[in-house]
Amino acid sequence: MNRICYRTAVMLGVCMACIVASSGCAALPSLPVFMGEKEAPPPAEIPAGQPTIKLQVTPHRGDMQRHRIPLSSGMLVEEVLVKAGLTRRFSNMEVSILRSLPDGKRINMEIQYDRAKDRVEPSYNYALLPDDLIMVDELQQSPLDDLLDKIGDPLVDRYRRM
Repeated sequence: MNRICYRTAVMLGVCMACIVASSGCAALPSLPVFMGEKEAPPPAEIPAGQPTIKLQVTPHRGDMQRHRIPLSSGMLVEEVLVKAGLTRRFSNMEVSILRSLPDGKRINMEIQYDRAKDRVEPSYNYALLPDDLIMVDELQQSPLDDLLDKIGDPLVDRYRRM
């Protein structure tokens, strides 16, 4: 019985290792600085003609960082946030996409990031297009602040009526 469980565990471990090894994204090699490293490695060369997106990160403290990232087919907003390490670096963030339209106008698309689940809400996890600008701003707001924001207005209104 133990031998069967051991084999199953080993096979499961090998399968998981294969999945993790094959799902890496070479498109974000210049972003380990987000993981807390002091210096980023030199940015990878982006081949001429390769479609790209831009990532603009503004921490609560520190300087804004800008990166140009090769766009891969079917790339979604959450994929960029995770691969850049932003979901681990920032406990709360505001995310939006600035997208250029064919007529030259630009639209701002708000992204709903669920901090409790550490993910972009599925209906806001847009596919990225060439030249999209993903803007990420770190927010200094605690879960208690979120709760007070949700219930704060009725309390403030009641206090004002007194």
